[in-house]
Amino acid sequence: MSTVRARFDGKVFVPEKAVQLPVGEIVEIQYSGSHPAELGMPSAILQAMKTLPKVSAEDVAEMERLIEEGASKTDFTGVFDKVRDTDK
Repeated sequence: MSTVRARFDGKVFVPEKAVQLPVGEIVEIQYSGSHPAELGMPSAILQAMKTLPKVSAEDVAEMERLIEEGASKTDFTGVFDKVRDTDK
């Protein structure tokens, strides 16, 4: 299987480089590009959501474990919450 980069001129796909194929050869083209105007569009977001990889419960548990392991402990005590000896 080979990959051929091509541009669409509005009617046909034109390869960027010469392609060594017999005349009349039928090829299958899989489009993977995205027009910049489509990025962020609801239809593009829905398509991306439909193609998200499936993850197992074990993968989710491992990710949650790693997040918890790397999380910093938060100190909610503010600098003004500490009572100084002179304030008593």
